[in-house]
Amino acid sequence: MIEETQIRTDESGGELIEVCRTMQERLVLYAADEADEAERRGVEAHVRTCSSCAAVLIEERQLIAAIVAEPPKAPDAHLLANCRAMLGETLDREEAKRPANRLASLFGRGWFGMRLAVSAALLVVVGFLAGRIVPVRGLGQSSSSSPVNTVSETGQADTAAGMLNPQEVHSTNVAGITQTPSSGDAPPNVQVQLNTQQPVVVQGTVNNDNVKNALLSTLQAGNHYGPDVRLQSVELLKPRCGDADVSQAMCRLLRTDPNAAVRLKALDALSGATPSEQVEQAMLDALRQDSNPGVRVEAVNALLGIAHSGQPLHSPEDIQIVRDRMQRDPNNYVRLQSAALVQDSEPR
Repeated sequence: MIEETQIRTDESGGELIEVCRTMQERLVLYAADEADEAERRGVEAHVRTCSSCAAVLIEERQLIAAIVAEPPKAPDAHLLANCRAMLGETLDREEAKRPANRLASLFGRGWFGMRLAVSAALLVVVGFLAGRIVPVRGLGQSSSSSPVNTVSETGQADTAAGMLNPQEVHSTNVAGITQTPSSGDAPPNVQVQLNTQQPVVVQGTVNNDNVKNALLSTLQAGNHYGPDVRLQSVELLKPRCGDADVSQAMCRLLRTDPNAAVRLKALDALSGATPSEQVEQAMLDALRQDSNPGVRVEAVNALLGIAHSGQPLHSPEDIQIVRDRMQRDPNNYVRLQSAALVQDSEPR
């Protein structure tokens, strides 16, 4: 039987090699010790009579040996963050513009899926190897590997970054947030990596305005960041909920965030802040319209706490919202606590 062949360039980029088309995938699997016993016997029998495929097998083994011999090193954090972001955006675009299983219907589920997986794995490995050899571009690093700017607790930078203003921070992309506990009751130390033209790491506690603004940028970006990032940012910003911009961001999350855990965390942060009309209105909105009973429970508890501190509801409209929950809420606890809140708020 005459095998179909395809042209392949060898490692040197010069000589052209004819590779049997039906054997190319098997050669890769054989070299990686991923072929089953029957496939191994078939490959061994074939390369004894086909010098081209035998040469390709030697190349595949040499490539795998070079990859294994390379000592593993941690990839750059900024590179990883950008790769994840680009991969997520690409997957979202592809998922939106093509129906499910279109590739499977066109190509079948055989060699194409396996070849795609092997190629993707090799591309990832080669990409990381290349990233250690070729300087990373587009992340603020030049060919001379200039250092990342660091803005410290005092607001000073070790290079030319200087003090960051809120507009600069809010217009950037946060690549990662890390925190380490502090001794005693002090806030944790935070490092926020920003993808600016020159990568910047903002570090310090949340008492530093640069750190606060960097964390706020993750809450003001809608669903650009995952719920885990938003939860972490809310927890770190909790001690500064008395600031108007932080309180406003928490109120917006309580009203609009699609994740109930984030809404609960924002409500918890607002419960520890000084009561204000803005905060009370956000809690009332959560009590009236939040679909999660846990959020409504915590909202009515927070409103009761404010009332017990000497600031009961006074507006007839606000009292009517609570009275409606007392009569209509499907959760028995919310109805009981709403009744208690009405009793505390109505003039005696």
